[in-house]
Amino acid sequence: MILKGALPAFMLTFFWATATADYAVAFAHMRAGDYQSAYRELRELADRGYPVYQNMVARMHLEGKGVKSDPVLAHVWYSLSAAQGDEAAISAKAMLEKRLSQDQLKASRQLSEEYGVLYVVPFRPNWTLD
Repeated sequence: MILKGALPAFMLTFFWATATADYAVAFAHMRAGDYQSAYRELRELADRGYPVYQNMVARMHLEGKGVKSDPVLAHVWYSLSAAQGDEAAISAKAMLEKRLSQDQLKASRQLSEEYGVLYVVPFRPNWTLD
């Protein structure tokens, strides 16, 4: 028989260890200058709903590291991370919004809602963009 708290604690530890290992691989790729491989690793973590990694993916889109520079996609990932309370993403999103056109902000909003359903809601069912 599994104790009530043992299974959730095990699952949390397992997923945290997996995320830490994936980040270590991503960081090694970054140190080697292989930003495409780093992006792939970080994107997997971002897709699992981790706001800190969503923030890192956003920055890579903004700077064009490992991916084509795309301020709209950067804003999308900053939005997802910021909506989960990531302070760095909140700040970066606000600064980026000053540079985007109304059309770009509209496109980002639409895509943020779509990405939120895919990459945040499965892990945080009560999540909202605003």
